[in-house]
Amino acid sequence: MAAEAAVLSRSWTVGRYTATLTVPRPKHGAVAAAVIEWDPDVPQRLTDEEMEQYRRGRNAALEAMSKALGIRAAVIDL
Repeated sequence: MAAEAAVLSRSWTVGRYTATLTVPRPKHGAVAAAVIEWDPDVPQRLTDEEMEQYRRGRNAALEAMSKALGIRAAVIDL
């Protein structure tokens, strides 16, 4: 992520990976965008169990982000 000041950063384990959601401080009136980074690399495929771990962690991180910023967040899984 760019060197902008983050308002929130949360990490969680997904199988052998670590996913980190980072949200920069949004500018007034701008759209806020979250970035998810993977360590050690971006997985090519997740098992059903790993996908559930990812979604649980993502949802918890987005809930924390929403509370910290006083906003509502929506996620659409396809």
